[in-house]
Amino acid sequence: MDLARYGLGARSAHLKRHPDERRIATLVAAVRRPETKTIDDALELLDLLR
Repeated sequence: MDLARYGLGARSAHLKRHPDERRIATLVAAVRRPETKTIDDALELLDLLR
C-alpha cells in the first residue's frame, strides 16, 4: 500500500529516476490500489442493500 501511495503522489520526474523494475512496480501498484478500493466499496454497498 505504501508503494501505491507513493506512486499516486510522486511526480513523473521522480519516477523516471527509478530503475525500470521499480518504476513498473510502482505504477502497477498505483493503478491496482484504486481498483481494489472500488471493488471493496462496491461489495460493502451490495452488503448493505441485502
